[in-house]
Amino acid sequence: MSAIRNEQRSIGDLFSDLSEEASRLVHQEIELAKTEMSQKASATAKSSSLVVAGGLVSWLGLQGLVAAAIVGLGSLIGYGWSALTVGGLILLAGLIVTFSGIGRLKRTRLAPDQTVAQIKETKAWLKREM
Repeated sequence: MSAIRNEQRSIGDLFSDLSEEASRLVHQEIELAKTEMSQKASATAKSSSLVVAGGLVSWLGLQGLVAAAIVGLGSLIGYGWSALTVGGLILLAGLIVTFSGIGRLKRTRLAPDQTVAQIKETKAWLKREM
C-alpha cells in the first residue's frame, strides 16, 4: 500500500513539474512574441519614415512646379519650360523615394513568425508528454 502511495505521489510530482514547466514555457513564448513584435515595429517605423520623406520631397517638387508657373525661368528653352523641367525632376525623385518606402512596407511581415513556430513546437511537445 505504501509503495502505491509513493508511486502516486511521484506521478503527482511529475504532473506538478510538467505544469510548472509548461507555465514557464508559455511565459517565455510571450516574452519572445513581445521582442519579435518590437523588432518588426521598428523596421516598419523605418520604412514609414521613407514614405514620409518621399512625400516631403514630392511636396517640394510640387512647390517647384508652382514656382515654374508663377515665375518662369530660363533663357534657353523659355522660363516656364525650364521651371517645369526642374519641378518635374524634383517630383520624380520624391516619387522614387516614396515607392521605395512602400515596397519595403509591403515586404514587412508583422506576424511574430518565431513565436508561432515555437508555440507549434510546444503544442507538439505537450501532446507527446501527456
